[in-house]
Amino acid sequence: MVITQNGKAAAVMLTPEELDRLTAQARFIAAVQEGLSDLDAGRLVSDDDLERRLDARFGSLPKASK
Repeated sequence: MVITQNGKAAAVMLTPEELDRLTAQARFIAAVQEGLSDLDAGRLVSDDDLERRLDARFGSLPKASK
């Protein structure tokens, strides 16, 4: 719902759910932009290096049995 003042849009009313959706969408877009900036700046880690770093910090996960 748009609230007008003197015939011009002055405010918008949103449901709490719509506000949450818009907030989550904005956070997602910001995270993607940050990731793309990291890519452009060469701040990358390979999957193998990431796995080694996580294992070093948190310990290895048990290997899945087949």
